Amino acid sequence: MEGLELVRSSHRRLVLDRDGWLHDFDPLRVEHSLHPREGRFQPLDATQMRARLAAEFGRSFEVTATTHFLVVTPVGRGTQWPQTFERLHRTFTTFLALRGVRVLEGNFPMVAIVMPDRESMREYLAELGIRTPDALGVYDQASNRIVMYDHGGSHGGVATTICHEAAHQSAFNTGVHSRVVDTPLWVVEGLGGLFQASPLVEGRPGVTRRERCDAGLLAVFEEIYAGRADLLARDLKSLVEEDRMFAGRESSRAAYALSWALTFYLVEARSDVYANLLHCYGRLPPLRNYEAVSRIRDFERILGADIATVSHRLSRFYERL
Repeated sequence: MEGLELVRSSHRRLVLDRDGWLHDFDPLRVEHSLHPREGRFQPLDATQMRARLAAEFGRSFEVTATTHFLVVTPVGRGTQWPQTFERLHRTFTTFLALRGVRVLEGNFPMVAIVMPDRESMREYLAELGIRTPDALGVYDQASNRIVMYDHGGSHGGVATTICHEAAHQSAFNTGVHSRVVDTPLWVVEGLGGLFQASPLVEGRPGVTRRERCDAGLLAVFEEIYAGRADLLARDLKSLVEEDRMFAGRESSRAAYALSWALTFYLVEARSDVYANLLHCYGRLPPLRNYEAVSRIRDFERILGADIATVSHRLSRFYERL
């Protein structure tokens, strides 16, 4: 197998395969047979990738091509999913482009895997080294694939999760995020949370700002932070300078809500600043740890205010919502 070598050191090599898979490995381990490709890197086209996916998943699955996607579904059950992913991607790119965010055309067809049921999804994710027993769907940065299961088009948790994970996939395939830099997790998850709101995804006209919020994340944010300015300022500082809040069960609940709240505030009230933040994070050096002091410095520089001031503005924004 050959690919484009992105990073090379004595103990680590990062190689981009022709199908978009990102291989991160120790070059001293002899079992790896991945080699850098000489000359111009040429990604697989949609036809080649479709053939590879058909061979990988076998006759019980079918592969449907759209403008931007290759969608793998159980035979006879793929009617709704290809156009659903295409619609979500179109909504994502249009929304951000209108707010000054540079959105590029991806180099690879995006791959979405729809397994027949939740257990088969878990088994497939385990093969990728992903063990998330409660997951309803996952975007995997290494394989560049979104993996979910066919829930029959029901609404609720599964639909919300797929909108969130599809936003991740679109972001990492259009240059909004980079798979090889240490993007702060609040940025990644805040943008994913933004696209959980059904009025935004469905493009409903005439909705109020509050209606554009994700109701669940707004409720958690108000439950934790309403009337608690000191806690909001403390957690906002923690969220910006490190990703630790996402590690604990209770703290992660606050982290996801606060990430969404900060993102929604910036998109609604300061979209030019948000575009500059994304541009800054997208240009970080590859595979280099983004230290806390640099994270705070860049955030405050781009927003033109210190954390305490941003926290106050954030609080006032939601008091008036």
